[in-house]
Amino acid sequence: MANRRLISKSIHQSNKFLQLSVEDRYLYDELVLYADDDGFCSELTMINVLNHFTEKNYQELEKAGLIIVSDSVVIIVDWLNNQDLKNHTNTQQIELAKNTYIRTDWKYTTNLNDENVAMTLNDFLHKYNSKKTGIDLENLKETRNKLIKAESASNSPKPALVMEDKIGENRLKKAEKASPQNNDVQALERQGIDTHSNEAGGNRREKPKTAFLSTKSASNINKYNINKEKESLPQKSSTVNQKEIEQLIKFINSKFKTTFSTNNDQLIYFLSNELKVSSIDEIKDTLTVIKEKSSITPETDNLCLSYIKNEYPKSKEKNIDDELPF
Repeated sequence: MANRRLISKSIHQSNKFLQLSVEDRYLYDELVLYADDDGFCSELTMINVLNHFTEKNYQELEKAGLIIVSDSVVIIVDWLNNQDLKNHTNTQQIELAKNTYIRTDWKYTTNLNDENVAMTLNDFLHKYNSKKTGIDLENLKETRNKLIKAESASNSPKPALVMEDKIGENRLKKAEKASPQNNDVQALERQGIDTHSNEAGGNRREKPKTAFLSTKSASNINKYNINKEKESLPQKSSTVNQKEIEQLIKFINSKFKTTFSTNNDQLIYFLSNELKVSSIDEIKDTLTVIKEKSSITPETDNLCLSYIKNEYPKSKEKNIDDELPF
């Protein structure tokens, strides 16, 4: 995946972008920076932890038509108008790519029935090798719409309806497996429905079924991977380099024989605070001293992190978040 990203000046100077708050604009740039080569950003946890964005920030970008949020992954709508990558790596979001389409203005959409859809993202990746040169989107759109009208005239279901039926069936099967019939209350709670409300029980049971049958994203409290408890934490003015955090996590895994991932919130918070007052080399030296003092290796990652935080030297100048609500 490329380390550099491009941002179109025409987007940054557009009315819809300039009307956003500074924080919303900064979030957009962060999403572009951490997106993969096809414009899908799944690093929402990292972005939210370091910058304390809220659900409202994402909603404003969606209202402006700059992003689409699907299953905790953000799609950059104008990605193909921003980027021109020479060395391209196909996205790992395979299922999402199947349901993403390219309009005649080179914008992404997840609306299969959009009359301006020219082709699927999968066709662009595999048939055209992600190269925009020589592609006549208007011609592709006209051909696609003619095929849909021909199928409709012959009383055949539109591809959109066939796909919706398959998606709905698959979602319903998954819901039924995950929700035993003899435990309706727990099944409803797993769908985020309040079982103590005054709403009729029959209506509550229909909501999860409707959500799974619909091709639209169901309302999800944690849609943007934002922990509500973290929104109340003190705001930090500076940000931390993600690469430095990843280097330190790799160093800890190697030094302490642990298996921390780069998405471990507790470890990220701890390291990000340390990086605000110490260099990466200083932190490595301190961790080395802590390791040398230890005569045993903690059996789990959680024990290891507790041991490191307890042994890590603290001073008034450092502001380490040891009492975070996890």
